[in-house]
Amino acid sequence: TTFANGPCTDLSEQCLTFCENTCLRTVNFDVERDAAENLTLHVHNIGDNKTIDVYGNIDVNSNMYWNRYYTTYRRFSASLPAGQYSAEFHQEGIPAVFPIFARELWEPEPQCLGHVAIEDVSLSFSVPNCDNFIKNGDMEDGHKYWHHVKGDIQFLPGKGIAGSNAIGSINRKSYNDAIGQYINIPCVKNNVGKYLEFKAWIKLVDSNGKVMSCDPNNLSDKYKSCPVVYLKSERHKDSSKMTYKASYQSGKAKFIQPLESGDFNLLHGVFRISETLGNAESIFLYITRFNKNYEIILDNVSLTLFDTSCDDLVSNGDLKLGNSLYWETNGLPSIEIVPGYDGNGDSAIKVSKRTRSWNGPSQNIKVGCFEEGKRYLVKAKLKLEKDDK
Repeated sequence: TTFANGPCTDLSEQCLTFCENTCLRTVNFDVERDAAENLTLHVHNIGDNKTIDVYGNIDVNSNMYWNRYYTTYRRFSASLPAGQYSAEFHQEGIPAVFPIFARELWEPEPQCLGHVAIEDVSLSFSVPNCDNFIKNGDMEDGHKYWHHVKGDIQFLPGKGIAGSNAIGSINRKSYNDAIGQYINIPCVKNNVGKYLEFKAWIKLVDSNGKVMSCDPNNLSDKYKSCPVVYLKSERHKDSSKMTYKASYQSGKAKFIQPLESGDFNLLHGVFRISETLGNAESIFLYITRFNKNYEIILDNVSLTLFDTSCDDLVSNGDLKLGNSLYWETNGLPSIEIVPGYDGNGDSAIKVSKRTRSWNGPSQNIKVGCFEEGKRYLVKAKLKLEKDDK
């Protein structure tokens, strides 16, 4: 009733209040449920200098399965008459915080005049610390911030690397069942055009805990392929801000080769923050696309800005790491790590099962390091084989 244009009558039996000469339209902000603890939405009427505090609501289900599902949000709703409004989230006395994402969703226009217009509400926030776009990547807070897409999620104390905590993607019934989390939207918007590096340590197991294997070179067989990372970004479908449309980006991270049998393996990728991601209202990063009979144990997850030093435009070019870190392939050939040029403990990448002339090893080089007018020298030692000869 703070923003009402006339006297108000409390109709408690109907759980509502009627205010004369007042037409309201409701705007909702759906936010990441775990980031919304002790959060309030402050809505300020700039014209009359009045403010209200809005508290969030969430559907808590007796079936715990749905409480960790990735589409379970906390919703903050403000019903407003005409006016100019600023809004920001406060958390335990700290102003202008941002709960990872805030999906703005408007309800239909009422059949009365004098309600708020879409362009008259602005949400302000400060850019948070962006050292890591992933929260609780070490799982020390259980499965906080982590969600499942079908399947289920489980906290696994002591099951991580060196006895640390981990979480599991369990009870999977489909190749597409997944585990993931929402990444910080202000950090994304503030770094459009830059590159991000994703890392996660994963162990594949069956429902009895037996360690299983996969083939990182097989992307088509649902029973042999290894986990990969997808991104689901959502933005408003149109200017009405009443519905959303989704975009999907696949293969953002893959297993580094060679795989360590019976142990954790590194899921890794480097990708650019595109305009599509920069315009998104929410971005869900998830690990998916592997044998439906397998589960994963997940630990030490990070998503950070990629190293921008320009000493060498190619990463792991000498293969001294002994693995395929930072290397990918054009097309769908197979890659493996083999003895290198001098045969004295160094490594090389072998690309086989090529079906196109352009199939081969590839890498996202640091484009921002190029300087106009300069010349660059590319060096590589190559050996061509046919039928392994």
